[in-house]
Amino acid sequence: MDINSFAFPFDATKEPIEGFKSGIEDAAPGPSQPSKTQSPAVNRPPKLPGYTLGPYFQFLTTTEDKRWIGSALTLHRVGTLEPKLSFDRECNLAKCVLYEDVFDMVAIRWDCEFKIPDGDGDEKITWTIQWKEGHEESGTFTMARMDEKWRGGFFSCNGFDETVPEGVVKEFGFDNVWNHMNSVHEEVPLHAMIWGGDQIYIDFIFKDIPFLKRWTTDMEYEIMYKHEFSEETSRQCANYYFCTYLENWERPEVKRSLQTCPAIMSWDDHDMFDGAGSYPDYNRLSPVMLGLMRTAQKFRLLFQHQTNLKHYHEHRLFGKIGQSSVIQMGPRLACLVTDGRTERNDKTIIEEESWNMMFDRLGQLPPTTKHLMVIFAVPFSFIRVKVAEKAFEFLKNRAPWVRFLPGLKGQQSIFGLPELYDDLLDEWTHEAHIEERDRALVRFQELAKAQQLRVTFISGDVHCAAVSRFRTDSNTRKALNLKPENDHRLMYQMIASAIVNQSPSPNACIGYHYIRNKWHPVPQTTEGLVEMFERRPEQGKHVRHRKVMPNRNWLMWTEVGAKSSSGGQLTEYEFHDREETNASSTMPDDVIMATPNGTQKGRAPSTTATTRSKASLPEDLKDHRHIKWNSEHYLFDKKKGYPSTLGPTSKADGTGHTNQPLHSHGHGIFCHHKGKKGRTVAELDPANRDEMKVDDMDDVPVDEPVPGLRLRIWLESREREEKGRQFASYEIMVPGLSEAKA
Repeated sequence: MDINSFAFPFDATKEPIEGFKSGIEDAAPGPSQPSKTQSPAVNRPPKLPGYTLGPYFQFLTTTEDKRWIGSALTLHRVGTLEPKLSFDRECNLAKCVLYEDVFDMVAIRWDCEFKIPDGDGDEKITWTIQWKEGHEESGTFTMARMDEKWRGGFFSCNGFDETVPEGVVKEFGFDNVWNHMNSVHEEVPLHAMIWGGDQIYIDFIFKDIPFLKRWTTDMEYEIMYKHEFSEETSRQCANYYFCTYLENWERPEVKRSLQTCPAIMSWDDHDMFDGAGSYPDYNRLSPVMLGLMRTAQKFRLLFQHQTNLKHYHEHRLFGKIGQSSVIQMGPRLACLVTDGRTERNDKTIIEEESWNMMFDRLGQLPPTTKHLMVIFAVPFSFIRVKVAEKAFEFLKNRAPWVRFLPGLKGQQSIFGLPELYDDLLDEWTHEAHIEERDRALVRFQELAKAQQLRVTFISGDVHCAAVSRFRTDSNTRKALNLKPENDHRLMYQMIASAIVNQSPSPNACIGYHYIRNKWHPVPQTTEGLVEMFERRPEQGKHVRHRKVMPNRNWLMWTEVGAKSSSGGQLTEYEFHDREETNASSTMPDDVIMATPNGTQKGRAPSTTATTRSKASLPEDLKDHRHIKWNSEHYLFDKKKGYPSTLGPTSKADGTGHTNQPLHSHGHGIFCHHKGKKGRTVAELDPANRDEMKVDDMDDVPVDEPVPGLRLRIWLESREREEKGRQFASYEIMVPGLSEAKA
């Protein structure tokens, strides 16, 4: 049996799949009760949170003829007045009714096109929706002008899975990281928010729907995987997915983001069910699992992409079976959002035909594109655990009774497989998927070289923070006298996870450091995790194991150094103490570090003024000098000293982004940053940097600006202080690519 052999019916509420009939009539799901291990806005089983819902905005792309393209989703009750959506400027607005009746609700997609003004800076777009006479809502989101540097966010894992204890849920809460991210968005409006998977946690469906509970607990395997997915079960599951999305979209912190920062989404397993796709065929292709997967697919398309199975191709999604997308963000930045679940099985993650579609579209990117962000829900580069992979594969292949022997029974999933089997098989670095990944890596290298653009991977899923890197191997670098600006194999991956879910224990993350995390995946290429994190978010304490951090987090990405982009971002942090400035300003190797004060030149929103110390260089020029230096030196070269990655911190209450970094390097005899930056800046700036004033900048030679991408990951402290949990940031700047060498 193959998933491709079943057509997807257009009916969103029921989809029976024939199979064995047990003759048992299951009860309906019980009454909704507030969930103890989910957000206070979420119930078990979920219920409809209202009858006028939305608008929820998504970003689709910008075009070379200067159009911003996005959409909005609204839902209203069948038989009531259709809402009216309007904007404070000219908008090409088109309506598409996705479902005329989905559980007594009408789902409408509103396609929006705006003309992008020339120049730098931002445009604040005000929307208004009228539900009925006397009942309307309004809000704003931010659009970048044509030459503006784009900035946005990324997060993943927006909920607790069913294994998290209630005490942990109460201790950490649901909205702390969300509130910090939203507070930064208020101070520095983001142009787009990338949702990296596990937008919802559907895990509890196997306990809340009586048939599924019986299916996973009471049936013999011979019956379980042949049992029908009945029309009534299909309807109950569809209602569960539908209401779970709506309850989560209406969570105050989530709705605030969806209405003020247009979203880009890539789904993962918990949007379907835990481990979706990473199971043997007898499980994955059983009638019940197929029914669940298709139900999840319909509502993922509705809520994450504002489309349906009939229209998704015309709504900019593509793939052999799955739905990926290529998104342009202004003239210099593009984003590939991959679908790593729809086509997944225990041997393949993305079908070759879908890979070809991706690279065909990437080959057509505008020639002005300098940087490509590639979104994989599961990390493209991470640790490899071959011993555990083989052990779980051995257990999976044993007869079911073997897996329930003493000592093993408690380690089984609800599907009767080793508990961590699907988690390991999910990974791109698993033995079953590493060849597919390496083939894709080579194609990304070829793309980077042919089109002279830098590729950066961004992922989530693993509930920790980490940075890995691909680059040309040392022998080839030496032979070619290779620098980062010429190294098309230099690709970073940021792992930002989770915004809500529980992080691994500190000891587990320490253990990751002793598992293989560095190797040569393809010819002339090295891969490995890098020592990103100098200090703990918990009061800036020393940290010995610097590659993986056990903290909830989110990522902010920002274009820097690009030509014709001189504004648009509020000053982020300003040191006025010259000694503090010098102490905290350390220059990295192959990344473009933020300015000592973590700021960028920009026009402040409304009446907020941008301040600048007279001793500091204009922010664009400082960014350019950093990019220029870091285009010539590799990151984390111990022989040359270690760069600082410390960025600004939040206020004591866990909001904002303008406080000083966790630590200032003194460059004394015991400082591993000793003397590094001062010597290098002197080479770049003939004039004395500390004595330079803003008025003197006309005398400083300015080369062509080099584009780069600042990646700033915000980590939540595991320790609660008097006013709340504080946040600390760590940042690198990835340099652009020019004159790639073989």
